Amino acid sequence: TDPAAILPEPVVPHPRLHLRAFVLKPLCDIAPDWQHPVLTRAMKDIMTDDDILVQQQSVRKISAHL
Repeated sequence: TDPAAILPEPVVPHPRLHLRAFVLKPLCDIAPDWQHPVLTRAMKDIMTDDDILVQQQSVRKISAHL
């Protein structure tokens, strides 16, 4: 069972935010220098992790007008 799935309240930031390119990419567009409060790494630096680089290939902006 995913521990996050059984918590009564949302956890912000999500505990696995740093592992999800679909979250990191738009966040990096908005605040590339924002540091993850636990990892103390900037979003733009996390985006260069190998696992995230592979995921980025499938992350696409739906529309520039959103």
